[in-house]
Amino acid sequence: MNPSLFARALEAASTLPSSGFLRQHQVLQFVPISKSTLWRQVRALTFPQPVKLSERITAWRAEDLRRWIQQQRPAVAESTAGRGRGALPDRARQPPPLRSPRCPQRGKRR
Repeated sequence: MNPSLFARALEAASTLPSSGFLRQHQVLQFVPISKSTLWRQVRALTFPQPVKLSERITAWRAEDLRRWIQQQRPAVAESTAGRGRGALPDRARQPPPLRSPRCPQRGKRR
């Protein structure tokens, strides 16, 4: 998570209810990620699992969201440690992988 977005999420966490359930649109107000990323992280088990309240209603426990937001603080600090302002992420510093050229006559590799 981006450090500036994380800071906003921490501020928003202070207004998060202490208990109860939050629907998807409410979760996205507290966690600065897209709907697709939310469900991708749920599938990857890196975001709290939702609870089915009925056949068509899915919600998250406020306690689980608060705990997840607090756990993100060390992860963000580690990912930005030792970088100056405007430094590129590690993957941007790596050169692109080499591709073997194709033979122009037949489209086959040389």
